[in-house]
Amino acid sequence: MSTHLPSTADDAFDLPVEIWHDIIDFATNIPGAFTLRNYFDIETFCEETHGISVGSAFQNALAVKLALSGTSKFFNRVVQRFLLRYIRITSPKQVLIMSKSLESGIRHGGITQMGLERWTIRVEVAVVTGYVWMPEHTAAICYLLGFCKSMTSFSSLFTSIPGGQLGLPEILKCLGSCPSLRRLETRVDGDIGHDLQPLRSFLEVLCWRGKSRNSISHEFPQLRVLITNSDSGNPKQIIAPKLLACVVASGGDFRMTTPQPDIKVDAKVVEYLSPCLIQKDKLSDLPNWTSLKAIRFTYCSLVNWDCIWPNEGSVIPSLECVLIDGFLMRLPDGTRGRFGSGYLQENLKKLSTLSMFPNLRTFKLFLGFLDPVLQAWIPTEDRDIWSVWFSSLSSGQRVFISRGQAEWVGNRWVEFDGQRAFAFW
Repeated sequence: MSTHLPSTADDAFDLPVEIWHDIIDFATNIPGAFTLRNYFDIETFCEETHGISVGSAFQNALAVKLALSGTSKFFNRVVQRFLLRYIRITSPKQVLIMSKSLESGIRHGGITQMGLERWTIRVEVAVVTGYVWMPEHTAAICYLLGFCKSMTSFSSLFTSIPGGQLGLPEILKCLGSCPSLRRLETRVDGDIGHDLQPLRSFLEVLCWRGKSRNSISHEFPQLRVLITNSDSGNPKQIIAPKLLACVVASGGDFRMTTPQPDIKVDAKVVEYLSPCLIQKDKLSDLPNWTSLKAIRFTYCSLVNWDCIWPNEGSVIPSLECVLIDGFLMRLPDGTRGRFGSGYLQENLKKLSTLSMFPNLRTFKLFLGFLDPVLQAWIPTEDRDIWSVWFSSLSSGQRVFISRGQAEWVGNRWVEFDGQRAFAFW
């Protein structure tokens, strides 16, 4: 049997356009940028603090698209939808040029009214500190959004411009008129509770970061994914009966003393959560979370939490994956508990108990640093505990690690060999 490969460019052009669309989509995909369902990809994409890795991934994908579009008229036509698919605004000047070209009808950088209406599904404001943002720039953003009839995602998560200066209330008002919007990522610094009202009925993904003041409760009937941090000043209460994934990061409070947001969910529906939603003294309730497939702990919580686990004989058959965020991170003084490594050994032992979690086969460890010198921070007793734990895992349980922010944002994981895990020390 022989495999036919195109011998000339003309042969390549004979492929159906749909095949080329799939190829370009695969080659320029940015994990987590567009999805509404893959909550692991959404989580890693949204959790980068400044959007540096996201910006790098965007530029790499754009370079591929531009290079391909310049090879021939055929590929120029094929690539157009991908050039407009993801619009990332990084300066006030950029959005003014885009809005003026739309207003005048002059094509600039491939931007056309018809192209925005048909192809744009994500708009992202990622303006960094150093630029002066004026009301005219907010107006230009709103004008641009008016053409994005197919947009499903809007983000101001990676901008350094304060929400008030950015004109976030005005932008949210515009988004309320976008029938296709399903995903909102925002960093807030004031009370925007009432501005969210028009979006409540159709949002499926919400990432909420920053320090805000919110005095009202919100019900999101269609919300599937919620990512926030414990000190973000969330609404007084969030009610999300269809929520599948809820991640509440510590927001830098390693002592875990910050009051957690009041989030009302259906325990029989949720598939992925961070234990902030349950709290350490209620992990014994895990058997009630009958659809739970994955749970996320911080390294700090495993060290410091004297968790109350389910009783012996309890079985949680749905759990398949445990993610440990900040694996081997340095903990601030006074956060290691009374017993050196705290409760790390006991908590790890419970997590790997097959009788309690019979289908738990995957552990994902996020190592936030790459410099081996920093690893001198890790206490010897912690290393010993991890080494023993690695060797105690059953043959069916696998450990994966993601090292550094770029791998985390790209949701890239490499299988971890526990026998050689600490060879570099």
